[in-house]
Amino acid sequence: MKKSLLLIFSLLASLSLFAQETVTEPAAAPQGEPAAPTFQQGEADNDWTVSVGVAYRNFHRPQMKSGATPSFQNFVLDDATGSYWEPTNENLEKAWNSRYPGLEAGVNRLSFGDLQGSQGSGRGTYGLREQMAPAVGFSTGLWSQDNLDLQLVANFQYYTLGTQAGGSAAGAFVSSYDRFVSKVDSVFTPSDVKIPGQGGAGSVLLDSKVKFDMDLYVLDLGVSLGYNLDNGLRAYVAAGPTLSVADMESTSYAGITTGEQRIGNRDRANETEFNWGLYASAGAGYWFNEAIGLSAELRYDKGLGDVGTRYVSQSLNSFGGMMKLQMRF
Repeated sequence: MKKSLLLIFSLLASLSLFAQETVTEPAAAPQGEPAAPTFQQGEADNDWTVSVGVAYRNFHRPQMKSGATPSFQNFVLDDATGSYWEPTNENLEKAWNSRYPGLEAGVNRLSFGDLQGSQGSGRGTYGLREQMAPAVGFSTGLWSQDNLDLQLVANFQYYTLGTQAGGSAAGAFVSSYDRFVSKVDSVFTPSDVKIPGQGGAGSVLLDSKVKFDMDLYVLDLGVSLGYNLDNGLRAYVAAGPTLSVADMESTSYAGITTGEQRIGNRDRANETEFNWGLYASAGAGYWFNEAIGLSAELRYDKGLGDVGTRYVSQSLNSFGGMMKLQMRF
């Protein structure tokens, strides 16, 4: 992106210098010959105009939601650590010894818990650099009368966007209860009956993270109605349809941490979507001479629906603007 902007600014500077050098008084016509026609600034014409510059769009923050965290059932609680563990014989022994140290056999209560998987959600953010893009356009005259003219206009913009969102939460997210557990010859056997808990309750750390990258290609085709002043200034409004191509990649991680155990779900979701929309703009252009000019406009884009993956939803509705160097052929 930096290389693209550097190339654009270099081109703008070079063409501006060229424009200043070419603004000279027309040479006098030889005696006996009619003077060559000169360019009338602000005059409407049917020439092709090509423009290059930069665009900016204030994109809405994307809505991001992770996949579900892992869930578990019948994990045993170790009172010494406050953590839930898979009910293997080894982990049942640890939980037993934490609650009943020195008890070699018998039937006693141990605490267990269930965790239902949940999703994390949040909003990403974009920086200024990501909301700027190179822009290329063209226009040609369709109609003119007096100081008014109507032009066919088109533009192309290319944005590269990237963001991520995540978070974590700790608390008693587990449904806890007790079971009677028997210990015979160091073998632990939980009963199948859940009973109201009398022991403590542990906690589980939940965390999630979603990463999103998008290449956005925007094409528009519209008409521009302008009013031309004699000093080379043209004020205009423009509107038309847009087609946005969003090439998107997203990754999701959602995990739980209980004790020294970290269990997570990772997934990837990639999508390429086509989104039709509309735009409207208002701006002005100034011609330094018959070949070189500069234009600036404010613009609003509206997408017909959002784009995204199953983890991210991105609105294409946005205010923005463009500044471009114009070259008439």
